[in-house]
Parts: sequence; structure tokens; C-alpha cells
Amino acid sequence: MEKQNQKTAMVLLTGYLGSGKTTLISYILKEQNTYKVAVVQNEFADEMGIEAPLMQDSEGKPFDKFYELPNGCICCTAKDDLLTAVEYLIQNEKSKLDFILVETNGLADPSSTIKSFWVDENIDFPAELRAIHTVVPVHRYEQLKSDQIFQRQILYADNILLNQIDKSNEEEIQNVEKQIRQLNPIAKFERSSYCKIDLNRIFEIDGFNLRKSKSEAIEILNKISQEHEHDHAHADGDIQYQFFEYAANPFDEKELEIKLGELLWENEKIKVLRMKGLIHIKDDDFMYSLQGVEDIFEIKKTDVMWPETQQRKSKFLFICQNATKQELIDIITN
Repeated sequence: MEKQNQKTAMVLLTGYLGSGKTTLISYILKEQNTYKVAVVQNEFADEMGIEAPLMQDSEGKPFDKFYELPNGCICCTAKDDLLTAVEYLIQNEKSKLDFILVETNGLADPSSTIKSFWVDENIDFPAELRAIHTVVPVHRYEQLKSDQIFQRQILYADNILLNQIDKSNEEEIQNVEKQIRQLNPIAKFERSSYCKIDLNRIFEIDGFNLRKSKSEAIEILNKISQEHEHDHAHADGDIQYQFFEYAANPFDEKELEIKLGELLWENEKIKVLRMKGLIHIKDDDFMYSLQGVEDIFEIKKTDVMWPETQQRKSKFLFICQNATKQELIDIITN
């Protein structure tokens, strides 16, 4: 596995109560031996069946349970500050962890957890957020789809794990996929029963960084370009997906930061839930990535050059409320 900036990779696991998060965590801890993984949970479930010595928190660290498993994985519970919990795990491990998997509360909006891990790269924090995975129970989708917490768990996902597919037929599964794509058209999909999937799909997805592979960068460009360019909305018409390209001029990085800041912090009408983009910055042959969750965003230079045979088009994707595509274009480009 490629290490980036020598930081430990974090992946976030979300999903509604009863979706199968605990089953997936148990599967990861028991069935894989490729990676050394630490799992941070709000609380343990009895069905995980983990038997290991209990380590007391003698220095007031935010853990009340800490288990080391035979495969070298670590499992702990965090009482308060997740950043402190993650930092404590990394600093106190004799051998370097490959991944830290953080499970969010099933009834919580995951955005606050995501933003807490979105640490400025200039701050010396030893981990970086790589991907957000959401477990969705297919047979309960119709029951849950109007719940705002459930919607947000889907909105922020880089990967959707459609779980318990054995309880639904193919037509029902495809219908759920179609509805989820209207809410989050850029997430990848995995199907499973009892969360038994190829675990590389959990640990190798990188939703917050553009890989160094030029072919993968082109694939990302094409995927965004092929999405529908008209408004997508959930059934209540509130949450929208807006995508547009801009090729007239390259952007000045600082000016673009100011415009995005005004959109996120000063615009009282438009609510941005998540944004992604690939940006053409003037006087630079390398792509820049844009990532944002609610009121936090970053523009970051990647290691991928623009393809010589492809026109340099900046691409913006917003999952938002109360915004038309033209309004966003005007804000970003004027």
C-alpha cells in the first residue's frame, strides 16, 4: 500500500442503526490479515465476540476499552475527542498502523465527524481522511429514505455498501441504486450479504486525494463529465446535484478560494453539503483537486498532469440546497 506523506490513512464508516456496520467491522477484524487496522467505535456490540485483555486508561486518555487482536489489529472505544483518540493510537503503536477505521454513531449526522478529521495539512497531525463508506440496508431503504440523517449518510459517501441484498430481488436492488444515484451520483457501489465483500474496496478507495496515475485521473474526469448535466433532486426537491464545466479561462487559485469562501460563508440562500472538482489553475500544468464538506474546503495541487490531448476544463460538482446551476456558475466564474 502506498503511503502518502507518511500519514496513517483513515476511513470513516457510517450507516443507520441496524445497517450492518458492526457486522462489517467484525468481518474486517476477524477475516483479514493484509493490513494492520485500528477500529475506533462509540461502543462495542456484544455480538462481535472479541475476547482480549482489557487495558485501562491510566493517563486519562479518551478510551475505556482497548483490545489487541491476534491478527495485530486494534479495537478501541472513544469517549470524547476523536482526534485525540486517533493521535493516541498512532503514537502508542509499536508498529505503524496501515489504517484507522472510525465508526460513526448510527443516528448522527456524519458531517461533524468528517470536518473534525479534515485537518489543515500544515498542522502536524499524523493521519489523513481517505474515504467515507456508508452501509445501506437495501430492504429498509423505503422505510429510511425520508430520514434526514440517513440522507446525509448517503450524501457524504465515497462508497455505498448495499447490504442485506439476500432479502431483496434484483429489481428492488436496482431501484434502490437508482434512487441513491439521484442523491449521490458520484459514489461507488458494492453489494453484499452480511457485509462480506472484498476488503480492498474498503481500504483502497481514496475519495479525498487524486491518485498519481494519469489513467485514473482521466477516468475520474470522464466519470464526472458523463454524469447528467441537469438538476438532480431527492423526492422532496430539496437536495440537488449540480455539475458544470468551465474552459474559458484557467483560475487564479487565491481568487477561486475567495469566491468559494463567499459561497460557503456569506451566501445566506445556498447551502453546500459537499463539493468536488478538478481545477485548471493558470500557469500550471498539473491538475488541482477541490474537496469540500459544508463550510470547509481545500484546493490542492495533485501529482497528475493534464493530458496533452485533452482540453483543460475545470469541473465542479456540488451537492447542495437552494441553488441552480447558473447561480453557481455565476458565483464561481464572475
